[in-house]
Amino acid sequence: MFPIVLRALWLPSEIRNASGNGGGVIIGFMIMVEDPGHSKNRTERQNYEFNQFKREIYQQVMEKLFETIWKKSWFGEPVRCGDDVVRNLYPGFLIESLDFEEAWSFTCCRANRAKHPCPRCLVSHEMLDCLHQFFPLRSSEAMRNVVERARCAPTAAQRDKLLMDHGLHDVPRVSEDYDKSFKFPKQHYLIHALDDVRLKGVLRNGTTRTGEGIHQEVKQHYGQTNKRNTEAQNKQISIRDEDQEVVARTRLLIDDFFRRASQTAELSDASSDTDATNQEADVAQFKQGSARRVPKSRIPPANGENQWIFGSPLQYGDSRSYEDLHGGNNPIYRALDPRLREFLHSQFPDEYLTYEDTIMIEIFQCVYIAYQSKDDWTNAEDILRCNSNWYNSGPRYDCVLFNSDQPGVACARLRFLVRCQLPSGRVVDLAVVQNMKPNKWRPKTSWDGCVVFEEEVDLTFLLMDFVIRGALLAHAQGPSNSRRNFHYLVDVVDGDMFLRVLNAIGHVCN
Repeated sequence: MFPIVLRALWLPSEIRNASGNGGGVIIGFMIMVEDPGHSKNRTERQNYEFNQFKREIYQQVMEKLFETIWKKSWFGEPVRCGDDVVRNLYPGFLIESLDFEEAWSFTCCRANRAKHPCPRCLVSHEMLDCLHQFFPLRSSEAMRNVVERARCAPTAAQRDKLLMDHGLHDVPRVSEDYDKSFKFPKQHYLIHALDDVRLKGVLRNGTTRTGEGIHQEVKQHYGQTNKRNTEAQNKQISIRDEDQEVVARTRLLIDDFFRRASQTAELSDASSDTDATNQEADVAQFKQGSARRVPKSRIPPANGENQWIFGSPLQYGDSRSYEDLHGGNNPIYRALDPRLREFLHSQFPDEYLTYEDTIMIEIFQCVYIAYQSKDDWTNAEDILRCNSNWYNSGPRYDCVLFNSDQPGVACARLRFLVRCQLPSGRVVDLAVVQNMKPNKWRPKTSWDGCVVFEEEVDLTFLLMDFVIRGALLAHAQGPSNSRRNFHYLVDVVDGDMFLRVLNAIGHVCN
């Protein structure tokens, strides 16, 4: 029997391409229609009728599968998702991944020896080996002519020069000497590879290796059955497959428990060194046990529960002295102290800051932001820089995506990071940014879901609590009569960014 595996397309390729079942689940088996005799002993009409019978069986199996979600695909079904939000989902089969034999059967095409055997096009059987039509610069006929001319050359030197000019060696073609024919469908299917990439994405997202790996698991399960009616009555293979999934998940939970226990024991052993303990505690909470070393800073972080970590500390001092020292050379730091006090008063009115109060600050040039991916719910991390001369290669000021009280996507460019220690002892992490204002201008070659931002000149403060993750913005030319700084938001850096952007702007792909 053929195993039928259901695999969720929203899983990342790292899971789908992994060893084992690739995140799939066996939902049934399709019986292999056995040949009652040999095709050579039947007439052409009898062979046709038998193949027609097989295809009818396969179509009925597919009908049973599609019948289970027909109504749900139209009317939806409420499902509680991983973020604990109930959504109305519309299930459907976007891709049916089949080998050639199954593709012939399920698309009702005739097989290998038919006049038009390809399930993707109407290529004739005689042209299956002609892959050169898409590569006219190096066709078999043209290269064969070169070899024939070289063989007719009067001298060996002229022969070698002619072959070298065309990058060829004079060797026999295999099909002539060994009666090898390249007229088979999989050879011809190479010409459809580029179209597949354009329509369905890169090849690593469409591998069938995991589908082949399912056969190994099914074979192991079958070896533990009584070899009789393994699925028709008592579902022996399906039950064993479910048991193996339970064992695997239990093993993961046990390993995770002991890993966390080991980290806790290491932290308790270092309790004598308070500073080291604080740093190790920050590391333990960041990305659930990341081995990243927390940089030492003059102002310790407020707590160990933030999803960000500041790195690359630059300078330390009070805000008024820092402005006096750097404000004359760098316009970014001009009026830093009054603007900072005004922002902190608006965000924390209970602090009662006065002009005489001293605000200690520490400037940073790097931040590590941890977040949970909306694509596969795994932990991820962005490393963002705001450096005037990053590794002596010029300025680098990365961008961030943050929560805003305005609808739509909110982006900003980092200029520098500052940690403030208020007179009360409160520690606040801020980012000094240039906001990206959404703009209605679109290029003439606008694409589906195009989002354009205009970079503002003024600097503002942003609480790090509102920062979600990093963002990639590409410079845009903008209108010819405008001097404003336009940027495209690149929403295809990964699945998480794609979902965040489309959900935020309420866009539906055409």
